[in-house]
Amino acid sequence: MYPLLIRDGVALAYAATIGLYLLVITALVPADGAQPVTLAKQHGRLLAVLGCGGAVVLHLLQALVPAPQQLPWLHDRLFITYSFVFIAGCMVYLNWRQWHHQDDSGRVGKAKNV
Repeated sequence: MYPLLIRDGVALAYAATIGLYLLVITALVPADGAQPVTLAKQHGRLLAVLGCGGAVVLHLLQALVPAPQQLPWLHDRLFITYSFVFIAGCMVYLNWRQWHHQDDSGRVGKAKNV
């Protein structure tokens, strides 16, 4: 997505939206240091840190290191590949968490009496 935003000339709007998102998320974290429910587990936290860290590295790489002349599309392909691997990894991890979640009875998928 980022290479398309660059081509459309909306990189500044992209950066402003990311900054706004980070401000809102930071404001929503409770003052006592508790993490949001979605990042309560160590694996979830690690996945989030790796995702953000990888994206920052790709952005810095594109800004600071020019692509070779033989491969002018290298940065675009790196963004696309990273995005696919990250989204597919998140899907696998979240599905694994969902199917291995056990409630108090130890049964997976127990119907609730409403």
